[in-house]
Amino acid sequence: MSKTPPDTVNPDAANRPTPETAATSLRVEALFDALAAMDVAVVLYDAEDRIALVSPLYVDMFPEERPVLIPGTPYADTLRYFAAANDRVQALGHGSMEAYLAAELKRHHTPYIRQVYQRMDGRWVEARKIPMPGGGIAGLWRDITAQKTVELQLSEAKELAEAANQAKSDFLALMSHELRTPLTAIIGFADLLGKPHSPPEAAQRIEYANVIAQSGRDLLSAINDVLDLTRIGAGHGTLERVAVDLNAVFQQVVRGLAETDTTRNVRIEAEIDGPLPAFVADIKVLRRMVSHLLTNAITASGASGLVRLIGQPMPLDYGPGVAITVEDTGSGIDPKDLARAGEPFLQIGPEHRDVRKRHSGGLGLGLPLVKAMAELHGGRFTLDSAPGQKTTARIILPAG
Repeated sequence: MSKTPPDTVNPDAANRPTPETAATSLRVEALFDALAAMDVAVVLYDAEDRIALVSPLYVDMFPEERPVLIPGTPYADTLRYFAAANDRVQALGHGSMEAYLAAELKRHHTPYIRQVYQRMDGRWVEARKIPMPGGGIAGLWRDITAQKTVELQLSEAKELAEAANQAKSDFLALMSHELRTPLTAIIGFADLLGKPHSPPEAAQRIEYANVIAQSGRDLLSAINDVLDLTRIGAGHGTLERVAVDLNAVFQQVVRGLAETDTTRNVRIEAEIDGPLPAFVADIKVLRRMVSHLLTNAITASGASGLVRLIGQPMPLDYGPGVAITVEDTGSGIDPKDLARAGEPFLQIGPEHRDVRKRHSGGLGLGLPLVKAMAELHGGRFTLDSAPGQKTTARIILPAG
């Protein structure tokens, strides 16, 4: 019986995997399947810094690297490709591609447990580099955008809660001061008038009565400001619109300020610049807006200053309008304060930032109320200023 020569053996038998290679292949497939099922993107590098294995999730996370994500590609080549595609050399402050490669390879060979960074597309990634037996390196990447978003939202919520708590404390401190001061004057001077030996002179009694009356007006004004801002903020603000004689409004407000002795020797010039279109507004609200702006301008101008109150036509995109402008001769407003000028309970200027150390009165509701009331009329409020320059406050209302 003849034997089959060795070179005539079935060629399929020569290519048949041995049990050892079959087992290895199964282990590799199992590993690859496990990596594909994980929420972690994986790249394995061999001891020569060549790509040995790339999980499907890594390709999905970094699709721009797909052309170089091939087993056997040196890590330096992937770095070079990525840097050229994303301008990483200049962005990271390296003088050349070689300097960038040297720095990145050094970092690649320095294992780290956790590194978090934000990609250019806005996603947040957590990266790890872990040494493997035999000299290779395993790179692990996980998309933590959802987690980071929640963390940022919690941080913002915490900051808002702290700000709200501080605002509440500031509000209570302000209200305590603004209510106590006029009430103390009212009670004190009323007690003086009620004593058996109260001043017999009529002029003295009239002075006491005037202090009580002014303190009562200050108290009522503070309460009305808080209530009005609360109503408007809750969407409950209402207006009684009637035809407006702006010149008459100006005269009434200026006369009222003079009678309450709040002008501090500041000269007020009121004028109507040009024919105004007929317009309607809530007269009481309009007077309060102008009064608030004049009071702020008087305070800013100091003694012997000048405040100009101007009414003029203001064409708007959607029809005729009216602008009410108040200019003062004060020292201007810092840009940081100007940006926050519309915030409730804020008085402008560094000396007012701590509500418990303020020397001037007021709840800091004037500008927020003017802004809210102007918007309730369908208009807007603007404030322009700079350090060392005049401040210009303007209410712009539609004529319709």
